[in-house]
Amino acid sequence: MKLYKCHLEPHDFLFFVSRDLAKIGVTEKIIHNTALNYAMNYTSRIISFSSQPDYNRDIEKFQIRVTPAYPLDPVPEIGFSYNAVNDLDISTDALGNYPTVGKYYKIDLGTIQMMKGKKFFRFTNFEFFAFSFNDFPPRRIIRLGKKDNYCAVNFEELREIKMREASKQNIVKPSHPINPLEFYGDFAINSQFPIVFLSIPPHSLVMNCGIESGKYLEAKDAKGKLYYIFPPKDKLEEIVE
Repeated sequence: MKLYKCHLEPHDFLFFVSRDLAKIGVTEKIIHNTALNYAMNYTSRIISFSSQPDYNRDIEKFQIRVTPAYPLDPVPEIGFSYNAVNDLDISTDALGNYPTVGKYYKIDLGTIQMMKGKKFFRFTNFEFFAFSFNDFPPRRIIRLGKKDNYCAVNFEELREIKMREASKQNIVKPSHPINPLEFYGDFAINSQFPIVFLSIPPHSLVMNCGIESGKYLEAKDAKGKLYYIFPPKDKLEEIVE
C-alpha cells in the first residue's frame, strides 16, 4: 500500500450540486469521496440494470481509495442562470447558450468573471489523500462535475507512515473530512471538537471532529508536515499486513 497527498486543480469552472430540490441546487465546499473514487479509478459511468445505485459493490473493484477533498483557498458563492458549454472541448464558454435551463445556485471556485472570459481566472485547489492498493500512482488528469471538467491531480507520496490508534487520552483531529460509512471508531463528544455534519448524498460527511478510538495512519510529506489519515475500514486488514 502507498499513501499520497493529492492536490486537485480544476482547469475550468467546476460545477457540481451536492443536493438539490426542484431547480435550487446547493453546492458544499467539499467534494465527496464517492465521486472522487469513481473519477480516480477510470470509472466515469457504471452500467447497471437496477434503478438503485450500488456503491458498495462498485467500490470493491477500486484499487485506489480516496478521502473527501476540501478547499485550500476561499470559496465564494455565485449563481448561474444558463448552461454555457463549448461543444468542441466541453469547456465553459464565454456566453450563455441556454437562458431557460433554470437557475442553480452554486459555489464557484474563485472570483466570477464569466462574461469577460476566464483568461486571468484562478481556480480553487482541493486537497485529499489517496490509498493505492496496487502500488500504482494516482491519475494525473480526471474529469469531474456535471460538465465533466478536466482537473489536474498533483500528488506527493507520503513517507514515515506509521499505524497508530486513537484513544480518549489521545484524541486525534483528522487531516481530512470523514465519511462515516468508511470509518471504524468513535467520535469524541466535547466542546473542543464541535462536530459539523455536511448533508451530501449518498451519505453525510463529518467535519471538524475529534476521534477517540480507531486506527489511523500518521505520515509526513517532504517538508516534514504531519498528517493524520483514517483509511477505509474495509481495507484496514490489508494495511496492517
